[in-house]
Amino acid sequence: KKYQHIEKIGTTEVEGILEGKVSLFYKIDGTNSCIFLKNDNTLGFGSRTRELTLDNDNGGFYASMLFNKDEYNKYLKYLQANPNHIIYGEWLIPHTIKRYKAEAWKKLYVFDIFDVENNTYIPYEIYKAYGDTKVLETYYTQMKNEIEYYKKNRYESTSGLIKDGSY
Repeated sequence: KKYQHIEKIGTTEVEGILEGKVSLFYKIDGTNSCIFLKNDNTLGFGSRTRELTLDNDNGGFYASMLFNKDEYNKYLKYLQANPNHIIYGEWLIPHTIKRYKAEAWKKLYVFDIFDVENNTYIPYEIYKAYGDTKVLETYYTQMKNEIEYYKKNRYESTSGLIKDGSY
């Protein structure tokens, strides 16, 4: 499933989106990626618009997930328990912003999970429990402490964080 286009606030397509509970995530600059369970009970990997292969990879995401057995098995375990889900995340590789800390690169930062059976995105409040049990790590659990540190200790606002770009 192709990840949806995100509309700007104020357009008719997102009218009412801020009513009720809203989860906001830090935007990191990598490449959109997804993980899903294939019919043969193995993992499939995709970019925002296409399924990936070793010969047609996306920033090394496919190869990294395929050959890192710990990561592969973590997502396989989750998707075998939830076969109708698609995990969407940002695969952090050099893109526009190139000054992330070395340990942040080549990791998947999950930002959404889609339930194919119910044709809906799963609210963060529900899927974050998987992160708490170490099945999935999310933007929030991986990036929050770093960004909070910069906000408190180096800059008065996030504008300084954006200007520096080293998070």
